[in-house]
Amino acid sequence: MAISEVDLRRRWAAGQPCHGLWSLLPGAVTGEVLARTRADYVVVDLQHGAMAEAELPGVAAAIAAAGAVPLVRTRSPAFADVGRPLDLGAGGVIVARSTWAPTASSCPTCATPTTPGRSSPPAGTPRPVGGRSDGSPAVPTSLWWS
Repeated sequence: MAISEVDLRRRWAAGQPCHGLWSLLPGAVTGEVLARTRADYVVVDLQHGAMAEAELPGVAAAIAAAGAVPLVRTRSPAFADVGRPLDLGAGGVIVARSTWAPTASSCPTCATPTTPGRSSPPAGTPRPVGGRSDGSPAVPTSLWWS
């Protein structure tokens, strides 16, 4: 079943569970295969992954066509690194290492305000979006929607 960005936002806002996958691998085929697992969203990691920004339009289109929402983890909180993935087809961006908590918390499209702590768990550690496996926040991270 295909899910839209609006549906995903509503489900998260209501505290409903969503199934998502995180990809460090490049390629539209990889994005499509991950999305076809019935994931609600697929996060393409531009910060630590092997994908180049130039591949993002094709990968985002493949993820969306397979029924999931394409999200992108940015390289940095720099304006260009946040805006560019949104321009290239991402449904939202996860901004790691965000230092502008007042701006993030006052933005109506920001799903998760910035808090102090570790940016991400060690590779391969399962965790829910918005938190580490031990329940503490996965931080400092903000999620911005297109």
